[in-house]
Amino acid sequence: MRDERVPGRLCGAALLMAMLAACHPASAPTGSAGGETKTGGDQSSTAGEEGVTLSAEQAGKLGIETRPATSAAFRAEVEGYATVLGHELIAQAVADVATAEAAVRQSHAALERIRRLADTPGAFPAESLESAQRQAAADDAALQLARRKFSVALGLRPPWGGATQGATLSRLANGELKLVRVTFPTGTLRGAAPRELRFEPLNVGEGPESWPADAIWDAPADMAVPGRSFFTLLKTDAVGEGEHLRAWAAAGESRNGIVVPRAAAVIHDGRYWCYVRTYAPGSAGSSKASVGAGVEASTGGDTAQFRRVEIDATRIIGDGYLAKSGIAAGDAIVIAGAGLLLAREAGASETEE
Repeated sequence: MRDERVPGRLCGAALLMAMLAACHPASAPTGSAGGETKTGGDQSSTAGEEGVTLSAEQAGKLGIETRPATSAAFRAEVEGYATVLGHELIAQAVADVATAEAAVRQSHAALERIRRLADTPGAFPAESLESAQRQAAADDAALQLARRKFSVALGLRPPWGGATQGATLSRLANGELKLVRVTFPTGTLRGAAPRELRFEPLNVGEGPESWPADAIWDAPADMAVPGRSFFTLLKTDAVGEGEHLRAWAAAGESRNGIVVPRAAAVIHDGRYWCYVRTYAPGSAGSSKASVGAGVEASTGGDTAQFRRVEIDATRIIGDGYLAKSGIAAGDAIVIAGAGLLLAREAGASETEE
């Protein structure tokens, strides 16, 4: 027999749900797609996969400061491999030439004395003259060999010319100046020798640095790495002898790029990033005050979005890095508080998970 009370029960359940909904209205989600709004006192932010949104008050508490992005000219680069040579090889080559030159001076002086005394009461025997001539010829040959070894060790056309002594060579022999051999694999570098070279550690994650080369000249081919080799001088104490470096040579036409100050860089997932401030839709975007030369800090009641943009830490231009994309000249780059923004964004992402 069918139970006639079921429709009445369903109607009562529907009425109860409607009353509960009226008492507790559903909260509409806010923020960008994929983001989540967290509240707690006066703390609130909207975070996504590549940025965070803050009120101007929050940005002020975090000490957020920005600087307008600037453009700079740069050229495409090709990568090579470099080794800092030990100064004992240079010292040995310099000493060998100096020793051979001293021997030549002594043997030639002895030969001249014997020749001057010829046909005089104090003349030397003929055997002495022949021995002196033979010794002078041997010393001349030894000097030529030492100079050739010197050119193999330091290249045929060094910046100090054909000299085998001088201030630069003395600094190289003492280890005060670094001699670097760089090789570019076959096909990566074409034409004449590069006009500019720069070097950096193999592991840029340890703290990116870049050292410009002081002079560049041809070096004998490296049998271990097929390609074209060069010698150059490096004035830095940050690298040790025998250390391997990455080398970069400018190639191609000059282009303009955006320079990101080093202070703006943060590391996340093994890559380098910076934050760029934009204003949320409908925000006035005018509440900012200057706190230094080209530096601004948010002070008003607008809402700012801070986008995380990847930068290329291997490209060092002046005192900054090159932005791959996503930044235009004049954009506000965060130069103070970027680490706090990253921590806030990472914290929001963990909460979402």
